[in-house]
Amino acid sequence: KPVIFTVNDEWLLNPISHYPYRVNSGKAITGFLRSRIMKNRLQMKEKLIKKENVLIVSVSKEIANKFKHRYPSKVNQIFVIPNPVNTQLFFPEIQLNFQKQNFDFDVPYVFYAGGTKDPRKGWDLLEKSLEFCDEKFKVLAVGAKNRSGIGRHSQIDIIGIDNISTLSNLRKLYRNAKLTAVPSRVEALPQVATESLSCGTPVVGFNIGGLEDIIVESKTGI
Repeated sequence: KPVIFTVNDEWLLNPISHYPYRVNSGKAITGFLRSRIMKNRLQMKEKLIKKENVLIVSVSKEIANKFKHRYPSKVNQIFVIPNPVNTQLFFPEIQLNFQKQNFDFDVPYVFYAGGTKDPRKGWDLLEKSLEFCDEKFKVLAVGAKNRSGIGRHSQIDIIGIDNISTLSNLRKLYRNAKLTAVPSRVEALPQVATESLSCGTPVVGFNIGGLEDIIVESKTGI
């Protein structure tokens, strides 16, 4: 019977990792053993993918194209079906008197929800980019520490949030932001971006992964 394999990252394309990366093999013996293990794992995955009854469903065009490039004989068995967004939970909602998590902002804010520990999410890149900004605004960031005096004129503050208690609060944070920043280095189809767009808030990110599929340049984001 047909087997449908849904891929949200590149685990099937790589020996042991969910995303492309390089490994320093270290000592010769360790490097040899690691190389053998990775080779065997990749061969097992390729054997699975090449079966005639296996279909691949990707959440983004980028990952689907990587499968098509590596397995040209299976082009007609590789599909793109993006992750859905519940529009009953994430929709445009204007609240002029909205208090943002008890923060009374006198300037617009940028919303970031990727956390600061995973380098794939690019928090360090967002922080560096703030140094080039002339506009006055605040950054409301999940997992970040409070920080002030950023920007060309030391006019930007970072306000950290530990958690967001409800989806209703998350929707309000999306909706009242001027934009949602998704500075990720690697992404398949970031749910933060699709939820933000569903709330009517533009997204700014790098030209990678699923962001290419969902951002209409200069209309729904950059």
